Amino acid sequence: MDNVVLAAHIGAATYDTEVNHTRMICGDIVRLLGGERSLHCANPQVLKA
Repeated sequence: MDNVVLAAHIGAATYDTEVNHTRMICGDIVRLLGGERSLHCANPQVLKA
């Protein structure tokens, strides 16, 4: 299609994301392993109650 431009998705390639994403992921893993709920789960319905 002549009216479509495709580009790579780089929406998460920001300084803030680079600084914080690992901390958020690791924190949620620690919470889940400790029996707590994740704070940053995009689809919490998949977690077992």
